[in-house]
Amino acid sequence: MESRPITGFILTLLGGLFIVLGTIVGIVLTPPYSPPYYTMPSYYYPFLLTSAVCGVLVLLAAAEMYLRPEYHAVWGIVGLVLSVAAVVGAITGYFALFGVVGVVFGTLGGATSIAWKSGGGSPTALVGAARMCPGCGRYVPAATPYCAFCGTAAPVIRPPGAWTAQQPPGTLPPK
Repeated sequence: MESRPITGFILTLLGGLFIVLGTIVGIVLTPPYSPPYYTMPSYYYPFLLTSAVCGVLVLLAAAEMYLRPEYHAVWGIVGLVLSVAAVVGAITGYFALFGVVGVVFGTLGGATSIAWKSGGGSPTALVGAARMCPGCGRYVPAATPYCAFCGTAAPVIRPPGAWTAQQPPGTLPPK
């Protein structure tokens, strides 16, 4: 039973790491001043900083989808949208190598965690669906008043009128 969206978490985490790594590479490789006069600060920096913020928030979304699996769809949407928004850093050209890989991983991770379904929940969820027969020790549906294997009667806790009467195995129906 999978109780966390592990695949979505890993893909979103990789996406966030690649986005942040791409922006760091872009900041290091971008010249501090723009040509042709080299007097004005580079216009790439706002795009790179936007991508860096998106990358850090994608990492936060990955952590939250692991820590709070009940909100997997919300954090999947956040990771998906911010991964796509990190494309603005691709304008620099330095970001494209890592950034596109990060955007793809982040988008796939967000979509995977949105589509994730819990593997069945806690082990206590089985208690309401089945019970163990006191006669033979096999599991039988909790809604049946008799064991289908040995015919042992078992108390069923449910409101009156919620089920129709069932005959034990091997007996004829009433006339």
